[in-house]
Amino acid sequence: MKFGLVLALMGISTLALMGVQVYWLKEQYQQQQHALYRDAQKGIGALNQELNRRNSFVSQLQDQNTYDFQTWSADSSRLFIFASNVSDQLPHPDTTLQLKRKKEAQALADQVLQSTSTAPGIFETILLRSVQQCSTCEPDQSLGDRYPIDQLLAEKLKEEGVHLPFVAGLYQQGTSVWKHLYPTSSAVDTMRLAASPLNLLLMGQEEALYVYFPGQRVWIFKQLWLQLLVSVLLVMIIFGSFYYAWRIINRQKKLSEMKNDFINNMTHEFKTPIATIAFAVANINNEQIIADPDLVRQFTGIIKNENQRLNSQVEKVMNAALTDEKALALNWEATALYPLFSTLAAAAKLRIEENGGHLQLEINDIKGVTWLTDPFHLANVINNLLDNAIKYAGAAPPNVLLKATCQQEELHIAIKDSGIGISKEDLPMVFDKFYRAPTGDLHNVKGFGLGLSYVEEIIRRLGGSVNVKSVLGKGSVFSVVVPQKQA
Repeated sequence: MKFGLVLALMGISTLALMGVQVYWLKEQYQQQQHALYRDAQKGIGALNQELNRRNSFVSQLQDQNTYDFQTWSADSSRLFIFASNVSDQLPHPDTTLQLKRKKEAQALADQVLQSTSTAPGIFETILLRSVQQCSTCEPDQSLGDRYPIDQLLAEKLKEEGVHLPFVAGLYQQGTSVWKHLYPTSSAVDTMRLAASPLNLLLMGQEEALYVYFPGQRVWIFKQLWLQLLVSVLLVMIIFGSFYYAWRIINRQKKLSEMKNDFINNMTHEFKTPIATIAFAVANINNEQIIADPDLVRQFTGIIKNENQRLNSQVEKVMNAALTDEKALALNWEATALYPLFSTLAAAAKLRIEENGGHLQLEINDIKGVTWLTDPFHLANVINNLLDNAIKYAGAAPPNVLLKATCQQEELHIAIKDSGIGISKEDLPMVFDKFYRAPTGDLHNVKGFGLGLSYVEEIIRRLGGSVNVKSVLGKGSVFSVVVPQKQA
């Protein structure tokens, strides 16, 4: 219960810290985006002012009494500027001004003259100069036909510190038509353009300029690369710390379970022979049994066997301690492999056949082969693997294969059984010291969980490797590879 609560609190804390980092990065992203939009909107406003300036012409006469009067034409939304109280007259009026613009200018001039006391002659030549900068422009022309909107926009954006490539378009309000799209060299997504918050009605409000930046996300992330790097590292450290702590806690929990299991099994393994020895000793002291030499020999034989069993269990525990302290020394000897394997197989065969099973032996390949090894510990390794194959046969008779071959100065040993197998969850831990695969409330197979850890340690010291393949309910295959050691 406490273990689950600790993990839950650690998980919640980790997720909360990651959430804070994500929220902070989102805020930073939005701030950068707002700053970009603010500067871009300033650039669009500056473009609008530039277009207004270019679309009108203000007389700059020397007379200090000059003043300008501005008004809008109703149908064309063009700015007209009139000057009065001037002494300088133009000798030659602009004769290229279109007739329609002349009429518009004259009508506006008449309105101004009705409300002022200025003499009509003063306006005649000044009006032609002031009314319109482009004398050949059509009244209904788009701004994009008159001016290089994309170039002007790029200049104004750069002045505001915005150097991103942009997509822009002029949208005519009256006809609901896109008049010009930039850049002209590629297709423009008008739906995305129309949804852009960067837009402004230009000049006489006949056309609106829309702008968006296709690469703004990449640009913003480049601005935030340091914050992103720090956040990613922080999240990785937090997650790694959580994972490491979880593994430590989980490992400690398993070690605690294995320790309890080891103590229980060790108590059982020791108590059984001790109780048997005590029983035999108590019976030997009986006068009737003392008088019968055959019964005495029978009980002394029991004591001897149980004593050997106790000694074997003690050696297992001592060997485990020795491998822990790295004090286990190997005695290298030139060993004939075939006799060694034959002796081990003969002892295992008796046990297997007693249980109705069968041992298949394939060791002819090692006849006449002499190997530099520690025969005692190598024999213990084979015995341990054969013992496991017999013990974990399950309800069916044990069917075991012992195979040994020599390949390219390597000794290959395989022990295959058709027993209960090992689950995928337990496979990575079968060589851990004291680890025994859980079997629920069944304790029909006793042991300390030291056999396979001893096997791995000895094979490692011999310079080789051991691995296992297993399918739950279909048996296991333990493969051992030991290289030839030079004398």
